[in-house]
Amino acid sequence: MWNWLINPEKPYTWGFIARVVIKATLLFILLNLLFVLLQPIDALSRYTLYNNVFAGRERLPYGGDDFSQSNAVTMDNIPAMIASHQIARQKADDEFRVVIFGNSGIWGFWLPSSQTLGPQMTRMNTKLADGRRVVVYNLAYPYPYIIRDLLFMDEAMQYKPDMIIWVVSAASFWEDPNSPIILNNLDKVRHLVENYGLTVHFNTESPVATDFYSQTIIGKRATLLTLLQNQLTGILWNGLGIDHNIPSSIPKTPNDLPDDDKWSSFSPSQYTAENLLSFHFVDVGYNLAGDIPLIMINQPMFIATGENSYLRYNLDYPRWLFDDYRALFAKSVAQNAWLYCDLWDALPNEYYTDTPFHMNASGIAELGRILLEMITHYMELGSLGRDCE
Repeated sequence: MWNWLINPEKPYTWGFIARVVIKATLLFILLNLLFVLLQPIDALSRYTLYNNVFAGRERLPYGGDDFSQSNAVTMDNIPAMIASHQIARQKADDEFRVVIFGNSGIWGFWLPSSQTLGPQMTRMNTKLADGRRVVVYNLAYPYPYIIRDLLFMDEAMQYKPDMIIWVVSAASFWEDPNSPIILNNLDKVRHLVENYGLTVHFNTESPVATDFYSQTIIGKRATLLTLLQNQLTGILWNGLGIDHNIPSSIPKTPNDLPDDDKWSSFSPSQYTAENLLSFHFVDVGYNLAGDIPLIMINQPMFIATGENSYLRYNLDYPRWLFDDYRALFAKSVAQNAWLYCDLWDALPNEYYTDTPFHMNASGIAELGRILLEMITHYMELGSLGRDCE
């Protein structure tokens, strides 16, 4: 088969070998020049086997520290992340497409993907009065970074959502740029600043190297490898049905709390919620959504009743911070006429697992039923119901 190469009719000469090496080198240089000129990473990221050769993911890929255990790669390439999700598939004619953003509790920590919010809500087979099926897509992601949610929202708009549900809590409104997804997408943050009214208090000039070498194929080799790993792990999760490593035993968030009223390092004697939190991010979300309904949800959480619960609601929030946050949020809602429902105490404690926001499958199902009631109520009557307004 390879005889023509191993035993050619004319023996190889050093001149022939030199010409091959020179041509290969020139071709490689040309490809790198084209790569630098075209900057094709975002475009390449949207070319995917997901939703074509095999099914798209039911939630965004997150592999933690070891993707071999979860069949998912943690990445900061937003187009590739969303292109790997089911939302990137063709929208059906009878589909009412709902997109949900939020943190790890909404993403579905310690749950198989089939038991997360999007799939559970879709399986409830809700139809609107006009006959369209409510199909829900979970674009939540671990950690409460609201600027990251805006970046996801900006990318997701091309997939034609009919409604957006944005699940937040107090920590969401603390401007923290330290997420790798934010730091490695500062060009997209600047796009929101320049076009959608985003205000940030950190430098949006990218720390990522922009010299010629760093923009070549070799310079981008780590990014290209991650794109390849994302495709390969998709094959594994489609075959195995596993995209998240779930331990056999999950601890419960404590009902007895420490004698401490600080939020992170912030104490009520030095700070107020108004000093720490900013609600203008919601305006940016509405600017991105345009005419599409956007519903803000204050996320349900575990409410402790044990020791020191007079100081704290749970491990995450002292009472002073969370009470002030709810009051400030309600004030902003009234001033801006946002669609909003405060579900902070909507679910009993039995539904929560290891943190005040992580829920078991039954808790996710109950939250899904509440949200579906709101969706149908709004589409039929123009309000959310449940005493939200």
